[in-house]
Amino acid sequence: MSRLPHFSISHAIQAGVWLIFLAFPIGSLLTRGNSTGWVISGLLVIALFAVVYVVGFGYARMFPTRRQYPWLILWYTMMALIALWIATFVGHWVFNLTPYFVAACMFTLPPAVGISASAVIMCASTLGLVRWAENGISLLYSAAGTMIGSIIIMIIATVARREETSRELRSRLAVSGEREKVARDVHDLLGHSLTVINLKAEVAAKLLETDPDGSRDEILEISRLSRVALSDVRSTVTRLRRPDFGGEVEAARRALETTGITADLPDAQAALQLPGVNASLFSWALREAVTNVVRHSGASHCRVIVTPEKLQVEDDGVGIRSDEGNGLAGLRARVEESGGTLLIGPLDPQRHSSSERDPGTRLLVTMTGDHKPLEAT
Repeated sequence: MSRLPHFSISHAIQAGVWLIFLAFPIGSLLTRGNSTGWVISGLLVIALFAVVYVVGFGYARMFPTRRQYPWLILWYTMMALIALWIATFVGHWVFNLTPYFVAACMFTLPPAVGISASAVIMCASTLGLVRWAENGISLLYSAAGTMIGSIIIMIIATVARREETSRELRSRLAVSGEREKVARDVHDLLGHSLTVINLKAEVAAKLLETDPDGSRDEILEISRLSRVALSDVRSTVTRLRRPDFGGEVEAARRALETTGITADLPDAQAALQLPGVNASLFSWALREAVTNVVRHSGASHCRVIVTPEKLQVEDDGVGIRSDEGNGLAGLRARVEESGGTLLIGPLDPQRHSSSERDPGTRLLVTMTGDHKPLEAT
């Protein structure tokens, strides 16, 4: 037999609410004209049933695993034996204990099993009342207490289970969403960092014979970027990192210059204040946009313009592809979650429509719904 589960005071208190149904057998015991000793004995047995019921609920879990079934069987058996003992004192009024057995089944067994077991118990109680009720009035009172209480408990248990299932589903969806965000963050971080590391490694290899000192500097920079990337991944996984827009501007400048792309970017210090409350979002957008420019555009020039409500990244490269990769899809989801809009299109629509080469690309993140491109001042 498995060890005793943790006692739940809240479950015990919730179960104790239904002790009101003990008023029926207690009332019968007090009005039968029995001796004082007999009444006291009956009250003690009823109290024992109440204690076993409440304590059992405190140990029984709402959705038990198989290792808890032995405890449930022991609990059900104890209540049934005590109920038979109570029957010797109150006769057919013992069937008013039916709601307790229904509650035990509904709240501790799987839904289908609990409903089936409760239905069987209610039918058996009804047949017992019809067979042993002293008269029509006592049958009416007993049946009312038995059936109405049991039905109410079944409804409450069903609603509680649905709410529990709904909470569990929401919790799983939240966990799934958080995993997607972490995966997206790690992709954004590693995509940018590994691109720069790869480019610097290629530069270092080319300089190895002609400029050993320059090659050594590139290798040292690779080592530094690797440490930074590792730190970024760790902090992202723990959800502690918040991108710094000024730092991202400097990182973008280094990445573009490494590949020979002319960078027209805001001053790093001024960039700390430009995006305002959108600094975190614009940092991710700038990182993804510059990564794509470095990897895919074949551009010779890249310009970044930023205001508190908009971020625009332009290049004069080969233009956009027909589909979006994981990085841009993740960025679009991040922007939309923040209440903004991401627009990606050719830098020069007329050149794009005339099928001329190198139409360029414009990536625009706007938080105001105004899709008009920014102009450099």
